[in-house]
Amino acid sequence: MEMELKPRTSCSLLKCMKIVCIIFAVMNAVICLLAFLNSLIFLICVLVVWIWNLYHGYPSTEEKTEDWDFVFQILIVVAVVSSVATATALYFAVLLCLGIQNDNKRYIKRYLAYGVTVTTLTVLGLLLVINWLRTDQQIDAAAALIVCLAYSGILFLIYKTYLRSDQEASNRLLSATYVQQSYGCQ
Repeated sequence: MEMELKPRTSCSLLKCMKIVCIIFAVMNAVICLLAFLNSLIFLICVLVVWIWNLYHGYPSTEEKTEDWDFVFQILIVVAVVSSVATATALYFAVLLCLGIQNDNKRYIKRYLAYGVTVTTLTVLGLLLVINWLRTDQQIDAAAALIVCLAYSGILFLIYKTYLRSDQEASNRLLSATYVQQSYGCQ
């Protein structure tokens, strides 16, 4: 008796792609949530130390007071920018989770636009400053470029999932139309 092996269908490949996208979306959302919480804690700590120094005094000399003010201003700006950036990343990570789970094309498309924008800006920024970096920093920049390349692969899978959700929606529409026409439903 000879057993016939069935080739894998594209349907199982699409299901695997969706599973990979769901795993990435959940991991992305958890990491973005943790990053957002860390940036909020950093912002709160900087503000607490700044207020403490306002009421309890800076170091004794006037020059050190100006230096401390400048340091706190920079730390507050960095903390606010990192909080906004991580909140934005968390928003789009949740959009991706909802989009993949509910086959919502609009959410997936918004995440794709965000992901392509972030990746493009990161790569352009790294390519612009790589000449001014020291050798060890250039190695870090090259590693960041490799991460961007891997993230681009994930974005490609998400794009394929986006196309598949479009295809499934049209198939559902066609099958509903067929049922309506076949049985005379209005």
